[in-house]
Amino acid sequence: MIPKIKSGQDTDLWIRIGLIYPVVFSWKILARYVYDPESLSKNKKLIHEKMDFSKYEKIENANLDLKKFLDLNRFSLAVKSKIAGEKALFTNYSQPIDLKNLGLKKQILLRLPAFALIFLIKTKTVLANLGLGSSVFK
Repeated sequence: MIPKIKSGQDTDLWIRIGLIYPVVFSWKILARYVYDPESLSKNKKLIHEKMDFSKYEKIENANLDLKKFLDLNRFSLAVKSKIAGEKALFTNYSQPIDLKNLGLKKQILLRLPAFALIFLIKTKTVLANLGLGSSVFK
């Protein structure tokens, strides 16, 4: 029997670790993630099995660092939902975001239509393959 892997388990693990132990976050890019067309992050069928942040709602109101971390992850999933054409999921992820936790670039990306996001991702991928570019999480 093959175990079913759901997306978001690593994020959930880091949240639980961070609630107990101090964790350091570095903005320095230390690795480049290459998307495989068969990867979990590219599988549109799994968009509904992404991380559920609702279990952290009470804790995040009292923990501003957790709120910021969750908002950055909500941003990522909101953009993926928009690209996948999942309006309800986009709203689910984007509505709780405190925009003060996102830089101007992320705020603009959150408001762009899906076709513009797809164009930007394709452009960024081409640039990255040429050895140029950076991360939207900066």
